[in-house]
Amino acid sequence: MENKVSVFLFVIPVLTSSLEKRYIYRLSDMAYGEWIILEDNKPRYYLYILDDIYKDVREYIHKKNIYVDDLLEQSFRDKNLSLSLRETFKVSKIWESQETSEEFKLEKLPPNLFKID
Repeated sequence: MENKVSVFLFVIPVLTSSLEKRYIYRLSDMAYGEWIILEDNKPRYYLYILDDIYKDVREYIHKKNIYVDDLLEQSFRDKNLSLSLRETFKVSKIWESQETSEEFKLEKLPPNLFKID
């Protein structure tokens, strides 16, 4: 199994409420079943829930009738991981005109990071 995936992300410069320049990372609006997992507000993992390695996770989500986002956030909390789906800083100003697209080599999110019964 290939562990790294090439992912193109939109990189948007922002000014935080504490006046620091940071970046927001986003997938295309056309992305379906895809998530970027952040660590320290930077892209760390890529999740494509329709990938075969997540078959058990999909079955669990269907059985429990829950959202992938909710399962991810709960799993990260329960396992005391410093991972998130969103930036952890407050944004004061966004410079969308300076948005760029960059290629990232990200690891696939290991299925064992999901907390499923």
